[in-house]
Amino acid sequence: MQIDYSEILDTYEDLIKNYTIALFYADIRKDEDGTWFINLSDWEKEVTILAGWMPDDMVADAFKDWEIEQVDREGEWEIKALLKFNRGDEYERGYAEIMLTEIRFVQTLKEREEFEKLINEKNIWGA
Repeated sequence: MQIDYSEILDTYEDLIKNYTIALFYADIRKDEDGTWFINLSDWEKEVTILAGWMPDDMVADAFKDWEIEQVDREGEWEIKALLKFNRGDEYERGYAEIMLTEIRFVQTLKEREEFEKLINEKNIWGA
């Protein structure tokens, strides 16, 4: 089997122009109606772009109305997402559309709070 490297390059260029793979951590909670949501007030704009080019605020905007289905408890979650860039026109700004998400539970909010308290009490990091 012979590899067509120019085809790989063309495909890769198309992918990074139109898609972004982002990794970030966010608190996911339930509202009064029992609906899961990302607490965007805690959004620290710490998005790691694994491939592509999308700015953090565009990634955050895509998650404002995200329907969360894979979550079973409140806490801090790692979220990996494939986002597609939809080009705007002269009347509408371009935007990101979530194509796929993979999420992994990290810790409960209480566990994180206890850990942060321990760090502060013991001055573990020397700050």
